[in-house]
Order: sequence, then C-alpha cells, then structure tokens
Amino acid sequence: MEKPKISIVMPTYNVEKYFRKCIESVINQTLKEIEIIPVDDGSPDSCGKIMDEYAEKDKRIKPIHKENGGYGSAVNLGIEKATGEYIAILETDDWVEPNAYELLYNEAKRNDTDMTKCMFYIYNSFYKHKSVKPYDNNFFSFIDAPKEVFTLKEYPQILYKHASVWAAIYKSSFIKEIKFIEKFSYQDVPFLAEVLCKANRISFLKKYLIQYRIEENQNSSSLITNKNLLKMPENCIITREILKRYGFFERLIKEAFYLQVYYGNYNFYNRIQLKYKSQYLKLLKELFEDIKNDKEFKYLYFDREQKKFVENILKTPRFIILFRLYFKAFKKAIINSYDDGIYRRTKIFGFINITTKPARLQINTLYHRLDYLERLNKILYKKLKKIEFNIKTKD
Repeated sequence: MEKPKISIVMPTYNVEKYFRKCIESVINQTLKEIEIIPVDDGSPDSCGKIMDEYAEKDKRIKPIHKENGGYGSAVNLGIEKATGEYIAILETDDWVEPNAYELLYNEAKRNDTDMTKCMFYIYNSFYKHKSVKPYDNNFFSFIDAPKEVFTLKEYPQILYKHASVWAAIYKSSFIKEIKFIEKFSYQDVPFLAEVLCKANRISFLKKYLIQYRIEENQNSSSLITNKNLLKMPENCIITREILKRYGFFERLIKEAFYLQVYYGNYNFYNRIQLKYKSQYLKLLKELFEDIKNDKEFKYLYFDREQKKFVENILKTPRFIILFRLYFKAFKKAIINSYDDGIYRRTKIFGFINITTKPARLQINTLYHRLDYLERLNKILYKKLKKIEFNIKTKD
C-alpha cells in the first residue's frame, strides 16, 4: 500500500453505542487512500472487539489496544503510529460527512498548510426532538481570517474560537512534534495553542464536514465532570505559558487570550455543580491575580467595566450575578437587535454601544479591536439594506 494521504486517529473509550456509525463514516470516505487508527484506551465495553471485527474486513484499519491512560495518551500513541501524509483526530461518538477528508486534503495540498480547519454541525439529542444544526451562529466559532492562509499573529481571534481539534487535518511532519498533555482535562486547548504558535500556514475551509455530538454519555472519554471543570483555570495558565514560551504573548494575542479566559471560564462556571462553585471561583481568583499583575494589563484595549470585572472577582464571588446578567443581555442583543421596525440600544459588555434600525446602524466608542471586528462581521452577515456606519474610536 502506498503512503496514506491521511491517517485518522480515533481515541476510543466506552462508546460502543456510537462506534459503528463513526468508523463506517470513515470507511466510506470518498478519499480511499487513508489509514484508520482506532485506539482502544482500555475501554471496558465491546469497542475493542468491534474495531478488530472491522479490521478483518478492511486492511486500512489498524487497531491499537492499550491500558487506560486517558484521551491525551490515546491520541499521542495514535499520532506516533500514523504513517499518513496528513493526520486527523476524530472522536468516536462523532462522525464525518462522506467527502470530508477528500475536501480537507485537497485544501491542505493546495495551500501547503500545517493545519486546515473546517466547520461542523452540532448533533444534539438532549431534547425530545433531535437537532442537527450548523455551528456558525456562535460568536466564538466562526473563523473569518483576513487571508486565505494565515498565522496566529495575523489572526489572533482564533485563540478564543472553539478548539475543535477534531475538525481539522494536520501535516504529519508538523503535528508529530506536538503532544497532548496526558492525564489532564481539556487537553485540546493547550494542544491547539501550541499548534497555532508553531504553524506557519493555517487555512480554514468554510464547509460543514464534521457531525459533533452533544450527548449525556456518562462513560465517554470526553465526559465533563466537576473534577475536570475544576482544572480549567490551571488549563488557562498552561495555555498562557505556552504562548509566552513561543514569544506569542504580545498585545493583540494577549487580548485574545484574556477574552478566552473571561468567556470560557464563565461558561464552565455555569456547568459546574453548585457545591463546587466556590472552589471554582477560588481557583479563578488565583488566575486573575496573575492577570492583574501583568504590567501591560492597564494598557490593553479593555474598558473600565472589563477591568472592574477582574477587580470584582478578586474581591468577592458575588460578581458572577452581575456577569450573568451581562451575558444574557449580550445574547439577547445579538439575537433581537435586528428586528424590523424596532429601535434598540444595547451596551454589550461595555465594549461598544449599538443603536439599530432597519436601514441605519451606529457604533460609538470602540474599545476593543478584536471584539469589534468579529461583531462587525456578524452584523454584515445580516440582511440589512442601506447600512450607514458612524464609528467613533477611543483613539
């Protein structure tokens, strides 16, 4: 067999309910020159037997069986054994579109990239009516880089986007030099930070190619537990140290990192059980002490309210009530501020003021460059006609 074009590494733990659907979506790819590497991470269910069953029928499948060591160790071993020109990571409760890897491979070859990312769908079965929807209506998901091929310095906003390391392919010679932190929660965030720091060429394919499952599977390798969530502040510190180590903690990138810290930790705070919330806030306070001690902090493009947010968390956990109100107002403003015939004036996190009418948009007091550019992009995607801009900057 010639060298595979893509090796697909599939970390597997307790997902027998979904495993067949996942591996069959890979087997049936339009790109046939692939290597399929399911890694049985000591799964106590029948996943190991199922992958062996498929391997007997398809020589492209090369199962690996190991003792349980966690998601990071499974991915690291799979990448180490991979022989393909490019490498993909696929979580085995998800699945891929039939032409996913062909499109990603062609895009990566055309642009000679270290990493090529794509868009993905969310498959949600929490509710009675299952839903499959694009994940592009979220402020923290859509990538709209200024160039077809870019770097972290050219598009620092990518730092606070959804990590989705499984919605990408990586040049093999590039990714084999980067390791997941083993036995650590949410390893994908520091892993992606190192990828972004080292990548000289990144591209984004605006096609929905991955089906990302959100399901209450209590046994999967990606299980969200209170213990895992309590690791998030430490995760942020590790990510920051990676950025510093590679000399990427300059102003705009620092700004993007702090955005991830703010919004990401708010999201995880909401998901943790009540009895663990005070412990989480204590850990978050330690992280924010480091942020406040940053000599450049006061010079960043943050307004008074953002800085007050940091100060409040250092004083009392009651700040979270106010923060929740801000977050709800932010979502409501984005959803409702474009209704026909309705004037709305909303202050969004103290970054910008927006007044809208069907044919007129005014943005005053620009504080935050990265946030402004992203939000302006979302506005332009709305079907507004004859938009008039009146923009006043803080500078």
